[in-house]
Amino acid sequence: MMVYVMRHGHAEAVHRDGDAHRELTPSGRSAVGSAGSGFAAQGVRLQSVIASPFVRTQQTVEEFGGKRNARPEILSDRRIASGAHPDAMMEAVAEMPLPTLVVGHMPDVSSFTSWLIGGELGTRLVFEPGTMACIRVIGGLRRGSGSLSWLRPVSQW
Repeated sequence: MMVYVMRHGHAEAVHRDGDAHRELTPSGRSAVGSAGSGFAAQGVRLQSVIASPFVRTQQTVEEFGGKRNARPEILSDRRIASGAHPDAMMEAVAEMPLPTLVVGHMPDVSSFTSWLIGGELGTRLVFEPGTMACIRVIGGLRRGSGSLSWLRPVSQW
């Protein structure tokens, strides 16, 4: 089983209506769209996508998924929102059919990925905007049940 974890694309620094309303920049949209094309070329068929309800993560899902033929189940979930704890993220992802794509925020995506591959809660992997990780999960979704197959910045698609 595979879980793909992605940080949202590059977003504007501030928004007059607050952090949850920040949008992707034009370059962020373009880069995430290119990553979606590269990901689709690998032949992976996602069964589901779960993302933070924040505008920038929803736009990331739209741009990334807009390059794909298959339409997976897409869910917006507050348990993936900025400030999420790995346990809450794990609970939300466990409800989704795999393979799934999780689109969230820093440092949450880093903590979740580290947690899934058995790292300590404070361990941080570098997730620049648009970075994506592939985790192979063995024997059910729980802390330490995954191994990191790859971690790819958006520029490497």
